[in-house]
Amino acid sequence: MTTSPDASRRDPTERIRPLLVPAQFAALAVLVLPGGRRVRPPVAVRLLGATLAVAGGVLAASGARALGRDLTPFVDPRPGAALRTTGPFAVSRHPVYTGLLAVAAGWTAVRGHLHGAAATLILAGVFHIKADLEEDRLRRAFGTEYDDYARRVPRLVGPPARVR
Repeated sequence: MTTSPDASRRDPTERIRPLLVPAQFAALAVLVLPGGRRVRPPVAVRLLGATLAVAGGVLAASGARALGRDLTPFVDPRPGAALRTTGPFAVSRHPVYTGLLAVAAGWTAVRGHLHGAAATLILAGVFHIKADLEEDRLRRAFGTEYDDYARRVPRLVGPPARVR
């Protein structure tokens, strides 16, 4: 989807849109880097982190599987894609983002690397911007059907979001 110059002046996130996917993959790559400053989390924190990472992996994988061929790292839905509202999309409007954030946070807790904590925070910011842009596209594509869905289901996790 191309954007007019006027649209990028109105919405500053449009200007950084081309950087979002590289930033996402860079933050994920930083999570697996060895070395760096490290703290030794207590065993209970590491176990909780491992549980969070596994649960997040299951959620992300189930979201990706539910999307099938419509899965894309970009914010624009594929032409002809259907609005998903069941399965993992019944508990989160963005189960892949939610799952990947849980994996990142859990992995950081297990390893105790400080660069992992920074990468997780960056990833959360990237996903927040991507979700804003993606939801705008979904509203344009699906109208009130998406608005009704957004009223019922939280963006990532937590209470349902208010529709803008």
